[in-house]
Amino acid sequence: AALMAVPEGSLARPLPGGRSAPVARLRARMLDGIRRRIPGRPGALVENLLLGERAAFDPTLRNDLARTGTLHLLAISGTHLAMLAAFLAIAFRIAPLNRRATLAGVVALLLLYTLVVGDQPSVLRSFAMAAALGLSTFLGRRRDPANALALALLTVLVLDPSSLFEPGMQLSFVAVAALLWGVPPIQAALNKRLPAADPSDPIFRRLARGGLRALLLSAGASAACSITTAPILLWHFHMISPATIPMNLLALPIVGVMMGAGFCFLALDLCGLPGPGLLAPLLAFLAEAFEWLVRAGAKVPFAAVFVPGPGPA
Repeated sequence: AALMAVPEGSLARPLPGGRSAPVARLRARMLDGIRRRIPGRPGALVENLLLGERAAFDPTLRNDLARTGTLHLLAISGTHLAMLAAFLAIAFRIAPLNRRATLAGVVALLLLYTLVVGDQPSVLRSFAMAAALGLSTFLGRRRDPANALALALLTVLVLDPSSLFEPGMQLSFVAVAALLWGVPPIQAALNKRLPAADPSDPIFRRLARGGLRALLLSAGASAACSITTAPILLWHFHMISPATIPMNLLALPIVGVMMGAGFCFLALDLCGLPGPGLLAPLLAFLAEAFEWLVRAGAKVPFAAVFVPGPGPA
C-alpha cells in the first residue's frame, strides 16, 4: 500500500541462490501457457502479477505504477499466498483429508509457488509467515502474527544479511507491521462508530453498510501503510504519491479478481483441463482495465510529489 518508485530491480533483488531445473521447467511451462493465450501487454502484466516475470513488462507502465503508488499491487506478496492458500484449502477439503494433512499439503504447495516465483524478500517474508502460522495451527498452538513476522525477518536476514539495507525489504516488513498494529485500532473505531448491520435488517441495508465498512477499512489500512512507509520512500527515492489511497481503492478489486482468475487459469492449464481458453479473455480485459486506470491516474496533477534530498554537508 505504498509507492515504490524505484529503478528496475532495486525493490525485488533476488536473494542468493537460484531455481532448480525442475522448478525452472515448471515456471517456463506456466509462462508458456500465459503467452500462448494472452499475448502482448496484457499477457506481460498477467505474468508479472502471477509469476513476478518482468522481461516483457512495459517500463512506461512501471513508471505510471510508481507515480500512482500502485506498483506494490504487482509484487508477489502475502496477498498472493493468502489467496492461493484459500484456493488450496478448498481443494483439499473436497478430498477426504483431515485438517493436518490439508495444512501440510497447503504449506508444501505454497513452498513450491515460492520457489517458482523467486526468492525475493517479500516472497520469503510471506511464505515464512504463512508457514509459521500453519505450523502453529498444526500443533494446536495460539497463532501470533507478530511472532510470525519476526521469524520471517530472521529468515530473510539469515539468508542475506545485506538485505536489511535494501529499500524493498524495508518497505515490505514495515508495511506488514503497519497492518498488524495499525488496522486493529482502525477496526475497533469503525465498530464503535459504524457497527455491522443487524441480521434482521433488510438485505440491501446490510449490503450497503457492509460495503461502506469494507471501503473505510481498506482506506484506513492503505493510509496506515502510506504513513509508515513514507519516511523510507522519502529517504531512498525522494518521492511520495498523494494518489496512493484513492488509486489503491480503485485498483484493488481489479487486481483481486485478476489474481483469482489467474490462479485458476494456471491450475487448469497445468492439469490439461478445459477452461484456460475461457479465462484468457477475462484476464486480458482485466489487465487492460488496470493499465487504463493506472495511466489515467498518473496524468492527474500532483499524483506524485518529488522532494529534493539534503544538500552536501
